[in-house]
Amino acid sequence: MSESDMGTIIGVQGQVVEVEFPHASPAARDLVILVEDSSVVMAVHSSSRPRAYFCMLLSPSEKLRRGAAVLHTRDVLSLPPADMLLGRVIDTFGRPVDGNPLEAKHTIPIFQP
Repeated sequence: MSESDMGTIIGVQGQVVEVEFPHASPAARDLVILVEDSSVVMAVHSSSRPRAYFCMLLSPSEKLRRGAAVLHTRDVLSLPPADMLLGRVIDTFGRPVDGNPLEAKHTIPIFQP
């Protein structure tokens, strides 16, 4: 965890979280997690002003508060290859919810050029 990857929540409005990163500049679609609970995940959507970004909340918001520390993961939302998902039930992050393990050796980003 690098100091340059750390940010702060400056606002929460429903499923939109405004985050400020004084050093790093996350790209659109990069993932940001809450430091105190890494299960709280956000995806960067756009810049709101210099060094501030609107993020889309991808998990429950109960633990979010203004001033909370966040970490820019430098990763994007990724899932196992499509053939491994046939007939499976997964959550937003590619984790199985049907009770059977998912044995993926690699994942691919959901946004392709």
